[in-house]
Amino acid sequence: MYGRLVENHAVDAQCLCSGHILILVVDKNDAARSDLHFFQHCMAISISITSLLSLRVVYNIYFHRLSRFPGPRYLAATDISLSILQLRGTSQYVIRRAHEKYGPIVRVAPRTLSFIESSAWNEIYGFKNGRAALPKDPEFYNDMLLPDITITRASDDDAVPIRRAMNSAFSHKALLEQEPMIQSHIKRLLAQLELSSYGNREVDVRKWITFSMFDINSDFGFGEDMGCVASGSFHEWVQFVVDFFYAATLIHQCYKFSPLNKLLALCIPKSTRERQVKHHEASLMRVRRRMSKQATRPDFMHHFVRSAEKEGLPTSVIEAQASIVILAGSETTAVAVTGAMYYILSNPRVYANLRKELQGICQTSADIRLRTILTQLPYLDAVVQETLRVHTPLANGFTRIVTDEAGLVISGHFVPRGTVVWINHYCCNTATQNFRDPLLFVPERWLGGKTYESDKREVVQPFSVGPRNCPGKMFALNNMKLLLTHLLWNFDMELCEGAKDWHVGQKVFNGWIQPALPIFLQKR
Repeated sequence: MYGRLVENHAVDAQCLCSGHILILVVDKNDAARSDLHFFQHCMAISISITSLLSLRVVYNIYFHRLSRFPGPRYLAATDISLSILQLRGTSQYVIRRAHEKYGPIVRVAPRTLSFIESSAWNEIYGFKNGRAALPKDPEFYNDMLLPDITITRASDDDAVPIRRAMNSAFSHKALLEQEPMIQSHIKRLLAQLELSSYGNREVDVRKWITFSMFDINSDFGFGEDMGCVASGSFHEWVQFVVDFFYAATLIHQCYKFSPLNKLLALCIPKSTRERQVKHHEASLMRVRRRMSKQATRPDFMHHFVRSAEKEGLPTSVIEAQASIVILAGSETTAVAVTGAMYYILSNPRVYANLRKELQGICQTSADIRLRTILTQLPYLDAVVQETLRVHTPLANGFTRIVTDEAGLVISGHFVPRGTVVWINHYCCNTATQNFRDPLLFVPERWLGGKTYESDKREVVQPFSVGPRNCPGKMFALNNMKLLLTHLLWNFDMELCEGAKDWHVGQKVFNGWIQPALPIFLQKR
């Protein structure tokens, strides 16, 4: 028997002294054969996966129902390409170049189209021929990002009463009532800037503007000052909001790869998730504290709660909107004001025109009032509009999804059901087909005249359009104009040498991630 077994394994039986040696030889050869089989199985699986992926790539590029739309092939091949660009914060530059090469509609992922024509705004985000706006893309507006009872993620029907309640808090009359509060915060900021610039020291105006916006929004939302300007340091909420934009980008990418999204989400740093929970808990604590006490002035919660109760909204829905006020209104407005400061100081002509216009209307700093700056400073308004064109805070925009069974027509082209569609603000606002000198900062394009009369200014929609546009638009614009006017009136300012190319290569994680903006300023 032994000889027969050894013979089967190509071993001479006479060379074996005992059955023990025979068993060792058999075991060794069985192990080698097992390893070979395992390797063969792995190779087969690898080849199968590679073949399937290759077939999928070929299908996406050449046979997919969106294959007729132009765009870079590496973006059309797989979702991974766009995800990598978005995680790097550079997708807006790549997509802009693609639009410059391929035209107003570009395929930027296997089932995603980017648009830059003005007609697409209402066709995607607004009402069109009686049809409601397209629903929000669930991969972008997902349950890991925000609760579904916030106005950001609520269904269209559920969002209606929330929006009506918010509108009362953002009405023209209600916002004028906030002016004394805003003015007091700006005065504190001006005092700190004067102190920080003593001895001709450079000042990071980006940091101080951010402090001020968070103080204002916290006071507006909860009746409590965060104290960022007073302390000259970041409140933990400020850092959370900065982190939130990057965390949101990570979460968005995870949700593209269902059913692995929950597993991929584990890659998000634990500290970021903990800060998100902490921010939510702190928001609830503040809003409950605010709701439990009598208001000393008619702030956001004063108007919102009264209207929400009339709408029959439960307390949980009222509480959930609180953090949105901070997330949506603070960092975004700070980004816009900082961007405006950079472009104003980079263009001496613009700076001089603003100062001249302001001095013609206001005799003292006390003359700077909302009623004045909203109606009597057209050049300031043009500067703000131009800033929101070239430096829209939420530069990448928001995706929607086509759910109509029969598909629909966007920008004159049929788009099938299941397609993700969007307008990237940066690409739309800086497209050569929409603007002359698209990358130049030229406020005059908003004031009429023949030089820029062909500009398609209607494509600039920094607050979006339709029933889900930003309800805090006027509050943000008021804050921008008040703060810019006070800075221009009270200080002589100049960019530091290292800030000359401040705007070059900035990354976008939903919103712009701005570096410090060092300037020299001197009290006038």
